[in-house]
Amino acid sequence: MARNGATKKEIRKYVEWEFHYDLSRSLDEIRPSYHHVESCQETVPEAITAFLEADDFEDALRNAVSLGGDTDTLAAITGSIAEAFFGIPEVFKAECRNRIDPEMNRVLDAFDEVLGICSQKSDERMQGNELIENAIDNLYEMQDNDSFVDVITALCFRMKRNGCGMVPFVTVGGTMFPDLDVSSLKKGDVVTLDHEVRFRMDTVAAGDGVEWFYIFTSEEEMHKKPVPEVIMEIPFADIFDIAGKNDKVAGVVINPFGRYFKADREVIECINAVFQNMED
Repeated sequence: MARNGATKKEIRKYVEWEFHYDLSRSLDEIRPSYHHVESCQETVPEAITAFLEADDFEDALRNAVSLGGDTDTLAAITGSIAEAFFGIPEVFKAECRNRIDPEMNRVLDAFDEVLGICSQKSDERMQGNELIENAIDNLYEMQDNDSFVDVITALCFRMKRNGCGMVPFVTVGGTMFPDLDVSSLKKGDVVTLDHEVRFRMDTVAAGDGVEWFYIFTSEEEMHKKPVPEVIMEIPFADIFDIAGKNDKVAGVVINPFGRYFKADREVIECINAVFQNMED
């Protein structure tokens, strides 16, 4: 019911009618006398109530644990319902997947595919970048240290999986085809260069004139404003490494045309430290 759009009121009514569970007590009423119980009759109703009183997935888990007693069982039941109703925050998924082995991650991928909730993207190296976007969105909403840490965690999670972003490049010393009429080209035409062409990563200037490298997490982010025509997929780990060693830029800006995240040298050092300490 939770996965198929039922309201909390409808879920409560069905559970009370079908299973005869008492869901009339609030968490505040349950908490003072609750203790470790192994029976369904004194575990499931409490877990459901923890979900019913929650505003989001994390709130549901905190409600369950706050009751005490058999907290892992309570949280497992509550979390299962809350996942179907609220969904799981991407940062939570990243942290959990980082703690389990590759084989179990493959099991989770297969399970998500059965549920139809897996992300379908043509390039696997870009798949999963919505994790970064969601973390940045949350940082804009919350404006707190925990949300900042979530962005760092999301970036490191993608780096562990060799995740890439889209980086614009510009030519050095002139354009590739200065006299070419692109509109005259037909499918199958071959164009050759008669001169050497070099590329460098493009930069964007902040309000104070300081230059930054920039990278996009998706084509949607990239197309919010015009960018150079040459785009390359670069691993996040590589662009942070390059920026950290380049004294001509202040750092890297992720998605500069929308809700952006600036990683200056200090932040890059923090990202690299967390990345190095992450378990495989």
